[in-house]
Amino acid sequence: MHFTITALHICPIDQGKHTLAQTVTLPEFIVDMLYAVDANGHTVNDNPIFCFHISAGFRD
Repeated sequence: MHFTITALHICPIDQGKHTLAQTVTLPEFIVDMLYAVDANGHTVNDNPIFCFHISAGFRD
């Protein structure tokens, strides 16, 4: 299985390239398609801390 992951961020985190690492266990079968994940973090006063927009494409 081949996969491509792209992560973009905006909000108060400094612009530029950042390296993130996350290890996950993937199921044996994954449907070939593009998946999108949005993750947003805010303070208790609702001020943005981070905003990540991640896309992952899987193919055989």
